[in-house]
Amino acid sequence: MVFLTLVMPPKLNRWANIIVALLYALTIIGSCIDETWIYFLLGSAVEVILLLVLVRFAWKMPG
Repeated sequence: MVFLTLVMPPKLNRWANIIVALLYALTIIGSCIDETWIYFLLGSAVEVILLLVLVRFAWKMPG
């Protein structure tokens, strides 16, 4: 994704970051189903929050 960020046009880059981050967040949330280990749940929650921050930044990115 880092390489693609450098070579893609800004508008395509913006949408790619939004879509990939949301899909990845969904897979993280899906992996938490039936999980009882609190350390895993807390780490997953932090990761989803950071991905949502990334989506917000990408949404506000010019282009």
